[in-house]
Amino acid sequence: MALTDADFDRWISLSEAADYQNLFFIGTFDPRITFYSQQVRALRLVHALGKRARITAGQAVAVVGGGAAGIAASMAAAVHGCEVKLYEQRTDILQLQSGSPRLLHPHIYEWPARGSLEADAVLPMFDWSEGEGAAVRNRLKTAFDQQRPTNLTVHKSCALESLTRENDEWRLTMVRDDGTPEEKLFSHVFLAMGFGEERIIGAAPSLNYWTDLGPASATAETNTKAYFVSGSGDGGLTDALAVLIGEFDHRRFTGAFLERVGKGKLAEAIEAAENGLALGADLLPALSEHVLPILSSRHAIDFVAGQLRTDRTLTLNAEPILARGRAARLNQVMLLALIEAAKTQAGRLSFSTGEVSDIKKDGDRFRVFGPHADGVPIDKLFDRVIVRHGPDKSARYAKVAQQFQDFRAHHAALLAAAPELTDPPRLAPETFDYFDALLTVRETAPVKKSARLVAAEHRRRSIRLSWDPAFQQLIQQGEDNLENVIASIEAMTDQRTIVLAAGPDKLGEHMEVLMRLRQASGGQLIIAATTEVYAQWSADKGVVSVPAAHLPHSGQDVPSADMLWDGLDTCLLRMLNAAVADAASGSCAGIGPIHSSIASNLSTTWQSWRSELAAHPKMRSDFLRLLFQVELAGKNRWDGASEHLAGLKSALVLMLATHEGEALLPALCAPGNLFFGGNAVALGSGCEHINDRPIADYSDASQWDVDALILSRGEDGMFQASDLLTDAGEAPTSLTRACRVAPAVITKSLKWRKLLNGDIKIWRDAVNKEFDAWRARQQKQLGGDIVA
Repeated sequence: MALTDADFDRWISLSEAADYQNLFFIGTFDPRITFYSQQVRALRLVHALGKRARITAGQAVAVVGGGAAGIAASMAAAVHGCEVKLYEQRTDILQLQSGSPRLLHPHIYEWPARGSLEADAVLPMFDWSEGEGAAVRNRLKTAFDQQRPTNLTVHKSCALESLTRENDEWRLTMVRDDGTPEEKLFSHVFLAMGFGEERIIGAAPSLNYWTDLGPASATAETNTKAYFVSGSGDGGLTDALAVLIGEFDHRRFTGAFLERVGKGKLAEAIEAAENGLALGADLLPALSEHVLPILSSRHAIDFVAGQLRTDRTLTLNAEPILARGRAARLNQVMLLALIEAAKTQAGRLSFSTGEVSDIKKDGDRFRVFGPHADGVPIDKLFDRVIVRHGPDKSARYAKVAQQFQDFRAHHAALLAAAPELTDPPRLAPETFDYFDALLTVRETAPVKKSARLVAAEHRRRSIRLSWDPAFQQLIQQGEDNLENVIASIEAMTDQRTIVLAAGPDKLGEHMEVLMRLRQASGGQLIIAATTEVYAQWSADKGVVSVPAAHLPHSGQDVPSADMLWDGLDTCLLRMLNAAVADAASGSCAGIGPIHSSIASNLSTTWQSWRSELAAHPKMRSDFLRLLFQVELAGKNRWDGASEHLAGLKSALVLMLATHEGEALLPALCAPGNLFFGGNAVALGSGCEHINDRPIADYSDASQWDVDALILSRGEDGMFQASDLLTDAGEAPTSLTRACRVAPAVITKSLKWRKLLNGDIKIWRDAVNKEFDAWRARQQKQLGGDIVA
């Protein structure tokens, strides 16, 4: 669905309070904060401002904060032509992730949504792929330094001192490390200052999320150690896992866990568990009901139980332990598995609730005050305490305290009115295209500009098929989709490329029908494979290699192979419709002129047949399959090739015309596709060759097993020597028995073409004569009544 002004206004409102126009807080109070989500929030905010004419070239813009959101917002404003100053308090941009071993993954916190395990962010600027924080940071910093335009300047080691409104502008005062103030007026100010340091309680150790990996360790404790972890966000849940899982590595453990549970039904179960629950509500009972049975059936609990450490105990303090919207669903589901697995070891995992009021040292250990278990205060010494209560945002934004508090109230009201706004943001394709176009316009190097234009056109024309590991199914991405392509495949004028980003084992039968659709398109549909999987496809004719194609569109279901086959059949029907329309006007390619008395009835008959075929999909499939190829060569549907169409069209017109003399009705009666005379079977086909031999070479009636043939490629005399029964005189009694006398035959021979150009009475007489001769042969050989 295309973006509307309402979408843009909503995006702006998520960052701007009504009383503070053009002052924007990026992600300050949004849940589900990730590196990727902050980039998306910044990009879509500036996109919205541009579309609503709230930001224009030449305006002075300040961005405070050089993290993920800050560099995205500053570049986004700069490509609009604004004069942008980016202020960073530290000595360099993206400093938090410098040297960090933490896993950065763009989408994993969206799990179990489609695409949540896709390793690529797919952004129009500062794009990246999963990896350690330090590596991702270094790549993005290099990209920023190389791409930064002259109208974007960076000011490091600058701290926010004050921000005041002055008429229609904002007066921003920054202070350098040496105490030197810098005061300037700006039309727009973006606050992307992060979220502050983790709050410290008493003697609890200070932890840095990015550089301190927490309690993960491969070393066995000399004695059983007691751990206390407080917090129900991603930090607290990850630390809880790290305490009790042996040799815990978040990336490896997550991958191994998902191998067992990464199925689409789990997503449905999680959705059912969350249904009707408010933000922050206790999820544990609902997850236990809907999700736990799936985890158990897929051996995920056994997997986690096998990883449990026996040298540590954990008290997890949270209320509730699993709160809706407070942490990534994946971390919550993994903790659910841990809770269940820990039940196999008494005392391994316990829980407490209540606010931590103080933490004091007691020798080498810690005593925690405030939390209680079953109403009784905790009275226990812990070897290690980890407090993950989130950053102290108020301290970080102390210099703009009033604006901060007012925006907090505004934002809380928005989320209360629209809980769906708490879902992790995904970059809209329109936002991607918007900034890609702006970057292309600003590109001055002709070669690079041309490459950008080519890449944009390739994205527009591509439909990417890939395997989604979260849903364990094939998905499609793109501006267009397979359903739309198939709907007019034979009339395509705008080229499309199906980009295969998965191997043959994932595509299965889809590939066969895609190749036929390619033929039906007349060369307008290209089948390509990404370089990563091309070696698996190189044996398939016509599959070309293309670079990795990452599209900014959300993954959608791929139509089933049966639906694609149905689309191919529908395509053929559309082409046959056109042929019947031409014939009804008095001419058919391959046959020639048709007398008006015959032609005038063809459309009416075809309309009746089409209604019958539409009501019976299997009959329609068989009817068209046999129109293309007789069963003597096996069962094979139309290959999409245009060179076969003339024969198929001629055969259909002959079948419709034959109906004028001998009533025919489409039927599910393979090896034929028509009934006549009650229980007799006819085959109408445009097949030209059978096993590389002309169809006319098959002159043995027993090979056909039908009572009448209407062939655009046959010959009138092909059964002259086949007038006898070959099964000791046993008579056929139903359509399941082979008919052994020579069938009635109508072909596209000169004789029948001349008759088609004559009056309908002459045509009917000729058709009747042909079918009466077949009946006479039956009666003569069987010595009994005519069977049809």
